[in-house]
Amino acid sequence: MAKNGIEEFKEVMADFRGVTSLVAKGAVAAPFADIILRQFDTGVGPPWPPGVLIITSVAELLILIVVFNFFFKAKAKTLDRLMITALAALCVTFVGYLLLFSHFTEPHPKTHKLLVLGYEPVSEDMRQAFAEGYTDAQALEENEYTPAKIWTERSITIVRVTILLAWLVAFLSLSAFIGLFVMAQRRKAVRGVAGG
Repeated sequence: MAKNGIEEFKEVMADFRGVTSLVAKGAVAAPFADIILRQFDTGVGPPWPPGVLIITSVAELLILIVVFNFFFKAKAKTLDRLMITALAALCVTFVGYLLLFSHFTEPHPKTHKLLVLGYEPVSEDMRQAFAEGYTDAQALEENEYTPAKIWTERSITIVRVTILLAWLVAFLSLSAFIGLFVMAQRRKAVRGVAGG
């Protein structure tokens, strides 16, 4: 049994036979599934910034390290409460992410690159047109699929960052949940061996 959280983290990462260890590694690799999905025009990863999948995996790894380091000596009930909190955060932020993604992204019809839309029209005329039923699709088609011609840069940037934050919090919650789960399962296994 590990003497501290970092040793336990190393043990989990070095173990290629245990299911819980594989689950932890799978969580860090999960964002890369979007690469495969994008080959079929069904990707759900954020369109901005480039490299978001690497950023997500590194952040997940950091969360796993934090979980193992700070909650190494946590009692089973504490781990259970934290797991429930992480699971709730995962559910809320993932639903929020999907809502933001579906409302504020649009694939370019030719390149299939995801465009991030804004929420604040660049002019009063554009604002009035939207109020009268002008759609995002119409606006994009008539403005060469350039969101900055339709919405303010500020609103596009805020949407980009909000989508990214929802994505990151969802995956970091997943990583925290899995790290806590792995720790709880390892504690049960050690107690079972010690008590047996």
